[in-house]
Formats: sequence, C-alpha cells, structure tokens
Amino acid sequence: MPISWIGELPPPRIPETGLESRVDPAQPIRPVQSRSGRNPGKRERNSSNPYREIPIAHELEPAVRVQQLMKSPVFTAAPTDSLEGALERLTRLQIRHLPVLDASDQLMGVVSDRDVLRAIASGRNAGNTTVGAIMTRRVLTATQDTELREAARVMTDERVHCLPVVDEECRVVGIITATDLLRCIVNREPLALWA
Repeated sequence: MPISWIGELPPPRIPETGLESRVDPAQPIRPVQSRSGRNPGKRERNSSNPYREIPIAHELEPAVRVQQLMKSPVFTAAPTDSLEGALERLTRLQIRHLPVLDASDQLMGVVSDRDVLRAIASGRNAGNTTVGAIMTRRVLTATQDTELREAARVMTDERVHCLPVVDEECRVVGIITATDLLRCIVNREPLALWA
C-alpha cells in the first residue's frame, strides 16, 4: 500500500538535487485535519489522556513535615509471625515494610518483602522461620514533626526505604517510605522540601 497524506496539504515536491523543497514559504501551513474534521494536535476534554486526573500543582499546599505524608494506621507484624504469614500480608496489602512490635507495642525492628524473599531464596522454611529471626533490628525512626528534607536525607544517607514514625512513648503511629517522598515530588510541586 502506498504512503498517503491525511488532510488537505499536498506532499512537498523534492527536486532531483534533494536539497530544497518547492513548497512556497510564503503560504501559511494549515494544520492537518483528521478524517472526522478535528485537529488531532488539540486535546479534547473527553479524550483518553492519562494525565488529566493529576491535580494542578499550585492547588496543593507544599508538604513540609512527615505527618503530612505518613501512612497511618500502620500494618505491623509480631516477632513470632512466620515468614509465610508476613509474605502473605505484604502481598495482600501491597506494601513493602512491616514494623515488628513486641507484646507491649514497642518497636523491635522492621521486616521488608526483600528480607522475606531473600530468606526463602537462601533455603529457609517459610512456615517455620519467624519474622524475628530475619528482621532488621537497627531501625531509624522519625517523629511526626520531622522535616521531610531530613527524612529524605536520612533515607538516602543510610540507604533505607522506610522510617517508622513514633510518638513520645516510642509507639509506632505511622510510616513514611521512599515511595511516599517520590509521590510527593510528583503530586505536590513546588516543594517547600527542596527550597
């Protein structure tokens, strides 16, 4: 099938030298029209534009504190939970981190989907191995008043992907993740965080 032009513009004639066109530069170029008569370059209200649902950046207030982005309530695990149970919970809830709490709701550690998958891949039995055996015990935390800039700096410097948010009694009241910070950058520009 030969190449055809859509719309009213004739194809430009290219001389044998191939270096210049015979299209008259003094003539205005009309936009190409689709078969329905609409200009295809113009966006329509009811088109399937995937970006139309993103709120306009200046309509959102800049995020400054962890409290504005943290997720709460927090899904947690007990140190006695099996890896199988933890992996099921992580998958079902579509999350990547579970703070591990003791019987008095004090933070003991954090377990991630990577920790669980790495343990299973190394040959540990997912039904018999507990979360307490593989969790990360050295956990960095934030408070609700921590500045987002500081949270982002700590995550970057320490190479962690989440910070449990604790209150004055060291009880977990929320969690902030690297994904939350990225979502903030996308949805809340301009950021006071980077000012």
